[in-house]
Amino acid sequence: MEKVIGRSYEAVRQWYHKLAHLFDPVPDHHSTVAIDETKLKVEKTEVYVWAAIDVETFEVVHIEVSPGRSDLDALLFIKQVLKRCRGDPVVLVDRGPWYNWPLDDLDLCESRRETWGNGLSSKRGSAC
Repeated sequence: MEKVIGRSYEAVRQWYHKLAHLFDPVPDHHSTVAIDETKLKVEKTEVYVWAAIDVETFEVVHIEVSPGRSDLDALLFIKQVLKRCRGDPVVLVDRGPWYNWPLDDLDLCESRRETWGNGLSSKRGSAC
């Protein structure tokens, strides 16, 4: 971490705790949230950046970095997104297989899987 940002781990930890209230906002109403992830390479390490955006206001609901892109990573990220939402938002995701289990486990009946950019969408089948 020192090479990336030029500060020690302890300095970053102290900074985070002083500003933690900025990273834990009060839940807000978001009727539809789009979630996507992308792979980045930081020096020689690959990481995944996850983002959730309110589709109507383009407000960033949550951003997180993980070392992998698994079902568990998706589940943990979606749980954090839902903590930042009042009510039950519709969750839009791409067709990545890592979203199957989290959407089913969280019982997000109104969630949809979409292929970004081409206008094609399909309602996610659910037993709800």
